[in-house]
Order: sequence, then structure tokens, then C-alpha cells
Amino acid sequence: LESKTRDMAAAIRSCLIQWLDASTAVHELDTFIRQHAATFDDSEEQRHLCFEIFQRYEGLLDRILNDFLEEHRRDVHLAGIDGGAASVRRLLAVCQEEGACAAGSPEQGILDSSLLRITTYQDYVQISLDFKRAAEEQAAQMLQRLAVQVAGGVAKTLPDARLESQGPSEASVFVPPQRQVAAC
Repeated sequence: LESKTRDMAAAIRSCLIQWLDASTAVHELDTFIRQHAATFDDSEEQRHLCFEIFQRYEGLLDRILNDFLEEHRRDVHLAGIDGGAASVRRLLAVCQEEGACAAGSPEQGILDSSLLRITTYQDYVQISLDFKRAAEEQAAQMLQRLAVQVAGGVAKTLPDARLESQGPSEASVFVPPQRQVAAC
């Protein structure tokens, strides 16, 4: 009997992975976290607002997983998932138990990247901080590229201008393109 339950749990997990891959659910979860990531900071104590955001995330996750459960109701009860609020938590537990058995598989990568691995408030804070840092790094890179473009514009008007990078390479001289004058 345990073997059949485990096989059914693996089938439910596989079905969930395919459903997530085909739906916009992962994008919804990712977008939600990215939109609220700036609210979080590295301090030891998070604000009440941060916990409210996490609760809204849990509500979104519950809605998404309830949609899956509703679509696959006749199959999920075979894995001990019978409906109601506890069903979402049971579905996550089945996926996590089965995921431990399938660690390293391509399917596990899909489930891990789906943000369903967030099971506690601390997980959510960490993911939010990771997203926030990534957004800050991306913004800094964009500003650096913009500064180079602006400096390039200055160099066009001031031919002796030099572009200097903060990287390990030496400063380079900007040589503006030669203008071709059309013969009359």
C-alpha cells in the first residue's frame, strides 16, 4: 500500500509540475515577490507590513494551488488530499516529500524554481532580499552603461575626453567617428 501511495504522490507531483509549467502561476508568484521586494530590508526585525505582504503571498499561493486541486480533484484524493484548506498544505507536503526522493532530477528543478519552496516567513524574506539585491545590482549596471553612453556623447563634443572604467582594465581614449563631408 505504501508503494502505491508513493507512486500516486510522484504522479501528483509530476502533474503539478506540468500544470505549473503550462500556466502563468509561476509568473504570478514571481511578479508578486518582485513587486514587494523593496519593502524588505536586512534588519533583524521586519516591519508588520512585511508580514502582511507574506500573508497576501500565501493567499495567492493557496488560490493557485486550489485551482490545481479543483482541476485534478478526482486524482489527488488517491494521494490522501481530500479538499479544504488543509489540502494545499498536504499538496505541498507531498511535493516536498517526493522532491526529496527526486533531488537532482529535471522536474525537481522546475518545482524548485517555481517559488513553491517558500514555506515559511523567513523563506519569503530571504527570497525577497535576494530579488531586491538582484534588482539593485541590475540598476547599478544600467546606470553604469548610461554613464558610459553619456560620457561617449561628451567625448563627441570634446575630442580630448577620456572614458575611464571602474574595472581592472586601463582607461581608454575615446576616438569619435570621423565625419565624412560630402563633396559638392
